[in-house]
Amino acid sequence: MLLNSFRLLSKLEIFRADETPLEVPPKQIIKLGAQLDNFIHYMATFLSGFVVEFTPVWQVALVAIVTPVVVPLIVVIGAIYTMTSVKLSRKSKEALS
Repeated sequence: MLLNSFRLLSKLEIFRADETPLEVPPKQIIKLGAQLDNFIHYMATFLSGFVVEFTPVWQVALVAIVTPVVVPLIVVIGAIYTMTSVKLSRKSKEALS
């Protein structure tokens, strides 16, 4: 087994970097690599945060997931209510004038 390893080592060729067509990667590839690295890092952090959150207290995690959906709905309902009450108060003010 050891003799086979030495035979394989003797057949290896030396890698010469000056013969390769791309010695330095283009700036776009470097930039894309950094963005992909950040994306993977932050997505893994985000997903692991949900796993950690769901595990011990899943009821609180459910509230945390539902809140971003419910709060805008409450804002829209409040805006509709405000617009309706303003219109009704204008009508009643005109009726009393």
